Amino acid sequence: MIDVFKSEKELKLNDSLITGPISPNGFYIILGTSDLAIGANRFTFAIVSQDGLLDVPYVQVKTVFENQVNQITNAEFNEWPIPERGLYVTELNFDKSGFWKLEVKFSANNLEELVQIGFDVKNQFIAPVKGQPAIKSINKTLDDVDSFAELTTGSFYDPEFYKMTISEVITQGKPFILVFSSPAFCTNAVCGPQLEVIRSLKAKYKEEYAFIHVEIYDDPEQVQLNFEGAKISDVVKQWRLPTSLWTFIISEKGEIEYRFEAFASKSEIENALNQI
Repeated sequence: MIDVFKSEKELKLNDSLITGPISPNGFYIILGTSDLAIGANRFTFAIVSQDGLLDVPYVQVKTVFENQVNQITNAEFNEWPIPERGLYVTELNFDKSGFWKLEVKFSANNLEELVQIGFDVKNQFIAPVKGQPAIKSINKTLDDVDSFAELTTGSFYDPEFYKMTISEVITQGKPFILVFSSPAFCTNAVCGPQLEVIRSLKAKYKEEYAFIHVEIYDDPEQVQLNFEGAKISDVVKQWRLPTSLWTFIISEKGEIEYRFEAFASKSEIENALNQI
């Protein structure tokens, strides 16, 4: 397997969901994290059936490479602020690149169920990872536009998320929480109201952390009228994001402490903040 780090101009978002085969009783997995590589990985997924989303507190997961079991652990259900939505979250370690399988066991309707999914593990991550310096991008702020509609596709209008550029906050030496998302186009099974979650943490952490939201698309107003003409923001390209919902926690040294692909719950973000 050859890993190719795409240049900023070549980078394209891929929000196509990776799904596993349907089990005899109608369950299947939807993968939440796709930027997977050798080493420690935050790994998220949903389990779905015709009755909706599975939400048992824990499921057992097993990673398999070339028919050899690599790791057995549990994944915990993280509920979203949206009714009947959530993802299972765990940490998995991969020691080789290539094609892996995940097997998940759980109980439902008094029956033992087994579902699985295959996925690729790369030699290196695409998006920035823990310990790397944050990219000093110059994102659009309120000083650059006439209205919030030029900064986001959503109706989330909190000026504190659009006051400063990433470069400015890093230069000031203040830790910050950075969200990349496009709220109006956050519609698939692994994309949730991330900005609302981060905003709910702001009252508690605003003295310690700065908060920044970067819209995925360059012209939010136009893209809602004509998505076919959508252009990815230069900042998204600079950060090499392969999918369209990411949250980063950046230290006062300007280094990445945590990264979250797809939706991350309030408890997951807050647990990370408490570890710093």
